[in-house]
Amino acid sequence: MSDTRIPKDVPIRVEIVIGDGVAVLVWAHLTPPGATCPRCGPVSQRVRSTDGRSVQDLPWRSVPVRWQLRCRKFWCDTLSCTQRVLPGTWLRPHQQRTEAVWTTTTQWSWAASAADVARVATQQGLPVSTDTVLRLRAHPTIRLVTRDRDERFARAIAAGTPTAQQVTGRFHLLQNLWPVLERVFARHGVGPVRSAAAPVESASPSSRAPTVAAQRGQDPWTRIQEPVAAGYSLRAIARPLN
Repeated sequence: MSDTRIPKDVPIRVEIVIGDGVAVLVWAHLTPPGATCPRCGPVSQRVRSTDGRSVQDLPWRSVPVRWQLRCRKFWCDTLSCTQRVLPGTWLRPHQQRTEAVWTTTTQWSWAASAADVARVATQQGLPVSTDTVLRLRAHPTIRLVTRDRDERFARAIAAGTPTAQQVTGRFHLLQNLWPVLERVFARHGVGPVRSAAAPVESASPSSRAPTVAAQRGQDPWTRIQEPVAAGYSLRAIARPLN
């Protein structure tokens, strides 16, 4: 296993490494003498506990790597502070992946979709899901995000990149426009409102789409809706209507 997998500034003691070609498991112990409180600033040396954690790291020659860690945690020495301190930036609190994994997946996500990144990363020995790839925060370079009308997406986008402008995608815009047009047409009596309960007559294979001459005296709504009800494809309807 390469020495570059272990950051030089992290006090870690590797106890055993097991690799069978399918995965590499590393049992190790984080042994720092103290840690800096991220809330108050002073260095704490008062050990609170030693906890176990399973952490995913970057693969080694396309073989998945996972750490089985015993981690020291410290109490902050400031009496008014209740912060529980985990040393170093190699592994942040509550994370199940190293910072190197997050950095790599974030960089890949700028060049490909979440599904492509998840598939390629898994093939290369870094199994991640699409949700993991999409779990990014604080990205000021994102300026525009498209979404539908679901407020849950709005809240998620605002949390992930609050400076980005949210707009409606073209598909959702057209999908929302259709019922509005139906109400407008019905209000002005332009044509019948399409109903899901209305029976659709099956067209015989030998029948043909209405000709342009036959449709000159009809209003636009009827000229489109009659061949639709007869079962013609959109292409067959659009061709004679130009």
